[in-house]
Amino acid sequence: LLLLITAGAVAGSAMFEKRVWCRYLCPIGGMNGLFAKLAVTEVRAERGICSATCTTYGCYKGSPPVRSHSPSLDDGLATDGCPLGVHPAQLLDNRNCVGCGVCIKACPHGSVTVNLRPPGIDLLTTHEATPAEASLLFLLLGAVFVHRGVPAAAEALLQGSPADGLLGAALGNFHVTAAGLGEALATCAQEASSTSAVGAHALATVALLAYPGALALGAHALACAVPRAPGSGGTWARPQFVREAYAYLPLTWLASLAHYLDLGMGEAGQVL
Repeated sequence: LLLLITAGAVAGSAMFEKRVWCRYLCPIGGMNGLFAKLAVTEVRAERGICSATCTTYGCYKGSPPVRSHSPSLDDGLATDGCPLGVHPAQLLDNRNCVGCGVCIKACPHGSVTVNLRPPGIDLLTTHEATPAEASLLFLLLGAVFVHRGVPAAAEALLQGSPADGLLGAALGNFHVTAAGLGEALATCAQEASSTSAVGAHALATVALLAYPGALALGAHALACAVPRAPGSGGTWARPQFVREAYAYLPLTWLASLAHYLDLGMGEAGQVL
């Protein structure tokens, strides 16, 4: 997978400018863009200053050094422009901002600043929901279920357990120790030579990947079917599931953080 992502990044950079692969096709870029919506900082520009005083647009297109007209402001440095090809005054959320600071260095007008903000404020204000992001959100949450639950779920399938036993085994495996998880993975690896084991693993993987999204969609359908208060008549106006899906973004972030925390801390210890 990493080789495919690397090859895609190289091919995208060779054919297009401004990290097209990272913005539109890379799953890691999509994950970073999703979680950036929860950040407590943002890079934004004052639209009034940009439209009234800027003529070079060095923050967006790149430019040579630009001298500031005010002694209280720093001169604009030479840059190649935003690596994602986005003007900071047009940002609606943090999805297309990597916080590199190129626009800040290029601006001689003091328009671009780093601001503190409440976590996830984008989701309540200027955020634009997309089906692709909502799908990726549930796939990321499902991936945590897959990593934690596939061994037990596959074993349950091989033993002929019913569907509720499958989910129970998968969810119960969240409490397994690292040693127990390693033993389960080793056991499943030994059984993978048989066709039944491979099929059980594939079925368990698909079921666990789809489980969070299916559960959220079912809850959405149930909520829409709830009748109004007595006397109001009818049912609730059906909201868009794509917009509601982003309510699970903090849960997805916390689940991913909890799952990869041990690995991340171990690698950080090796680096330090």
